[in-house]
Amino acid sequence: MEQIPEQPLSGLPPAVDAPLVLAPLATRLMAWVIDCSFKCLIILMVAFASTFVFKLTPQVSTLLSLLVAILFEPVCLSTYGSTFGKAHFNLKVRKAEADERLTMWRAVARSVVKDGGFILASLTALLDSKRRAIYDKLVGSAVVLKDSPSSNN
Repeated sequence: MEQIPEQPLSGLPPAVDAPLVLAPLATRLMAWVIDCSFKCLIILMVAFASTFVFKLTPQVSTLLSLLVAILFEPVCLSTYGSTFGKAHFNLKVRKAEADERLTMWRAVARSVVKDGGFILASLTALLDSKRRAIYDKLVGSAVVLKDSPSSNN
């Protein structure tokens, strides 16, 4: 008879049963500064290339730059689980209830709320015992240390 592996009492995989090791706010802020710098550099390169290399109209160049600004973080989070700044500090954004990357739609929603009012939204993490900002709560995500017991990647 085939043995069924023992499941934890909660029904969740063992990696999720371990407490989340959430990232310190100062580390998250430093990762954000790197991400903003990197995003600005990419936006400038897109604007320069679209205007001077491809000779697109200013309206199209602006639209492309805006698209890059909006999609930079969601693409990184849904594809890799981290942005460049978060990866530098060994952080990742994952679903709060499971060790899985965010879907593109969750990442876009998180990014829109985060970028829409970063300072105010991030301050909500100071009021939360688990240091989760309002944009993390909204989409069910958590910023954790990659090498924590609750993290598989």
